[in-house]
Amino acid sequence: MAFTNVYDDTFPADTELANLIGANLRQIRLDVQQRMAVISGLDAAKPNFAGDTQPGNWNGILFFATDSGKIYQFNNPTWTDVTTSFIASNLVGINPQAASYQPVLSDSGKLILMSVAGANTFTVPTNATVAFAIGTVLSVSQTGAGQTTIVAAGGVTINTPSSLTTRAQYSTVVMIQTAANVWIIGGDLT
Repeated sequence: MAFTNVYDDTFPADTELANLIGANLRQIRLDVQQRMAVISGLDAAKPNFAGDTQPGNWNGILFFATDSGKIYQFNNPTWTDVTTSFIASNLVGINPQAASYQPVLSDSGKLILMSVAGANTFTVPTNATVAFAIGTVLSVSQTGAGQTTIVAAGGVTINTPSSLTTRAQYSTVVMIQTAANVWIIGGDLT
């Protein structure tokens, strides 16, 4: 049983203490909700957290501008437009080619369209030539009449259960780099 000294007024009574703790917990809940929420409003009306005693506490909060459709993230002391981080990550870039081709670093994650009338090659370069990261995905689609053969540059290994030639027009294959100079390929191959 708790002992309360009724003559000691330096410490609040149990019920008053419970009320104070409850109020503090409600304020903490409100603070967490505010910091974890996505807020919205007009682009020009983004909140200014400079008046907060610790504006860094707001880092990471998202703001959706209802008029411009942009998404901002607060990184003390400014708002950063992160719209492309949300939208572009869901899109696949397209790189059309009209002749044999060797991919470049900017082709990572893209679909390369091989629109060639005759037989052609897609040469996978060494990491010394093009420093693709482990996990890089390259997709190749034969959109022309000419079959595309995937060719490994000297020092590159391409693992596949079948050939390295597309089967027919619109055949598509996907390559993933699993280690430096090692790729695995799958798709519509002969």
